[in-house]
Amino acid sequence: MTHWIGLLPVALALLMLVGDAPTGGSEPMRSAKKVKPWRTSEVTAEQEKEVMQFVRLHHAELADLVEHLQTSSPADYHKAVRDLWKARERLMQIERRDRKRYELELDNWVVQSKIQLLVARMTMKNDDALREELRSLLGQRVDLRLRLLLGEREKQLERLRKIDDQVKRYSTGRLEVIEKEFLLLTSSSKRLKQQRMSRGTKKGTVKVSQ
Repeated sequence: MTHWIGLLPVALALLMLVGDAPTGGSEPMRSAKKVKPWRTSEVTAEQEKEVMQFVRLHHAELADLVEHLQTSSPADYHKAVRDLWKARERLMQIERRDRKRYELELDNWVVQSKIQLLVARMTMKNDDALREELRSLLGQRVDLRLRLLLGEREKQLERLRKIDDQVKRYSTGRLEVIEKEFLLLTSSSKRLKQQRMSRGTKKGTVKVSQ
């Protein structure tokens, strides 16, 4: 773990950017619940375990860095865990709505975090191998963003197709729509009137004692 010592200050600063990195046009999460900030005092052992398992599974190098912070800088460790938890929660919300998009967003998050750490490494050693690795990662990120945009475009096209169907229905079948809605409303009005009359009759009924 000694190879991380000189890298920690820069890597930590870049790490804070990973959770909120843009995906290049993916759909804003308007319907998702806003993630509640996680204060250091609210970090539990179970939450730490879940976050670290997630990071270890998808980006082991990042997990090594965060775990080193646990002993070298506990405050920074909790901040890193909090930000990673927010990123994980965002991904989990996407997974509940759209599994295919989740897989792309997860891949994008992994590539983004690798880019951030690689840039931190390049502040200490900037050689041809690292530059080629960065170029390759940037290419992967561009490809993932393109796939996310294509998926979002397909969703928007589907919405437009549904709108076009409604436009056609109202423009070509105007009288039919009016008649159906008229019958629906008048039938409902008639039922309500009968119910009121029935309740009034019951209220006016006098029980005759034997």
